[in-house]
Amino acid sequence: MLPYLGDLRPVFAAASAAAAPGAVFAFTLEDADGEGYELPPTGRFRHAPAYALATAADAGWAVVAATAAVLRINKGTNVNGHVYTFRRDD
Repeated sequence: MLPYLGDLRPVFAAASAAAAPGAVFAFTLEDADGEGYELPPTGRFRHAPAYALATAADAGWAVVAATAAVLRINKGTNVNGHVYTFRRDD
């Protein structure tokens, strides 16, 4: 669902508020070319890795892993992104 959302702050904050200490939050995001996020013609938002990591940290999530991956193939072209795993440590 996250590729259909631009601003991730409300999602990360809500997940953090609902999470017990030690909870894990994992998802994938397509990579943006710039900073922040962008909406290309595919209708799926792309998020810059630095934006995803900083926004998650601001909501209290500690990064466990951020692994680059080809998330899917769109019209014969690889769609690059990251598989993120975060943990709530408090």
